[in-house]
Amino acid sequence: MGARNLDEVRAFYCETLGFQPLVCHEQSVAFEVGDGTVVFDSNKEQGQYHFAFNVEYGRLTELYALFAARLRVIPVGDDAFARFDNWKARAFYFLDPAGNIVEFIERAELGRQGDRRGIVGIGEIGLATEDVSTTSEELRKYFGLSTFRGTSSSDFEAIGDENALLIVVREGRVWFPTEDEKASRASVEFTWIDRLGQELKFATAQ
Repeated sequence: MGARNLDEVRAFYCETLGFQPLVCHEQSVAFEVGDGTVVFDSNKEQGQYHFAFNVEYGRLTELYALFAARLRVIPVGDDAFARFDNWKARAFYFLDPAGNIVEFIERAELGRQGDRRGIVGIGEIGLATEDVSTTSEELRKYFGLSTFRGTSSSDFEAIGDENALLIVVREGRVWFPTEDEKASRASVEFTWIDRLGQELKFATAQ
């Protein structure tokens, strides 16, 4: 992912969230997050991203208590937490120094252990597109995935399962739970490891 203010991003994820840096270069930094890796690169065009980290079920409140005072938490109405009954999940959201919408989410049916704080790994990445239906169909075929729990509409589709989701939204759609942060195309690259252990790479340009 692109990040112009790399020093601020590095400090936030290392010092505020306590993520372990794997690689630190002048123009890029990579963090270990549970069983995944997040990379920010100042050579890439910066966009606004939405991504989520999966948390062990039952430990979200603990993480909120640990981090809330240090974060720019985005309220969900009068609450700090969003509840997704159909997904059997609960989450809270915050902004990082690059303006990305970051989420910690616990899922009742994840069934995986995380690190000492309960962080399992990368759980979601948002992708903005002009045509949700076409893009989602291409992603489902390429990765061999299905729409998650029937969450599909003309401007939103979740693809994958509890372990990891691709959140495909219409460009210009306001990101939940913000009031005015609209989804825009941003360059992102990710590697998906399928059930057979095969690595599938995907990249989109801004």
